[in-house]
Amino acid sequence: MIEVLGRVPIRMRLTLAFALAMAVVLAATGLFLYLRLGSALDGAIDQSLRGRADDVSALVREGGSGLGEGGGNRLAEQDESFAQVLDADGAVVDSSPLVGDRPLLTEAQLARATEAPISIDRDRVPGSDDPVRLLATPVDAQGALLVVVVGAS
Repeated sequence: MIEVLGRVPIRMRLTLAFALAMAVVLAATGLFLYLRLGSALDGAIDQSLRGRADDVSALVREGGSGLGEGGGNRLAEQDESFAQVLDADGAVVDSSPLVGDRPLLTEAQLARATEAPISIDRDRVPGSDDPVRLLATPVDAQGALLVVVVGAS
């Protein structure tokens, strides 16, 4: 092998070394940008979910969310986002049309969500074929403990 490299002209060896070094630099830069962009997108989705959960929680505290109503409801009008309000037993109190009347949380997730906000990643939910992230937040409204679940693809 060393004899073969000895017969290769110096220009060719320098070109190969430079090409290899550039490939490593470009691969490392690509990986860094990919990870950085993924982290930024996750942060933006989490922030959006927190804002939407706060909005829906405020509506629930006022006496009704109206998630199932069509028209100009800005909390549930986007195709990629949805909201659902569950009682402490897991029954759906209100829901955006996209997800329907099936609870988005399992019993274990609901039990954790009544204590503190939780984030959940799912491969799919009813009404969506894309992976989604859910944020479930407990809310005291009209003397009852409710859980607001918001999600986005």
